[in-house]
Amino acid sequence: MRAGRRVSAQCRAEMGAYASARARLGAQPATFHDQFVRALTRARARMRPPRPAGLLLGNGGARRYPAAGS
Repeated sequence: MRAGRRVSAQCRAEMGAYASARARLGAQPATFHDQFVRALTRARARMRPPRPAGLLLGNGGARRYPAAGS
């Protein structure tokens, strides 16, 4: 019976180690995501505000074209 208990104890230890490793690996994507979001937020704070569309398209803004068939 002692051998059976040793095997059971070894199995419990192996499964416990596996569960711990799996929990650590499961936390890595969440940590990466949080760091990535913080980096994007900091980068966004340093960016210039967007320019109005009229400035991008020229002084008159968007040109008007006649509708097809007019």
